[in-house]
Amino acid sequence: MAVEQALEFFPEVVRLQAVVEVENKAAQKVLEKAGLKRTVFLNSMAFAKER
Repeated sequence: MAVEQALEFFPEVVRLQAVVEVENKAAQKVLEKAGLKRTVFLNSMAFAKER
């Protein structure tokens, strides 16, 4: 899997993280097939545009 290969290539990395919208089931499926596991749901998230 891609995640396993990334962790082998970068042994100092402890955790990989991805953010996906709850409604985006297709993206969730892709991430799960890549080896990621669903662990946390964020109730709110805000992004600020850099100036």
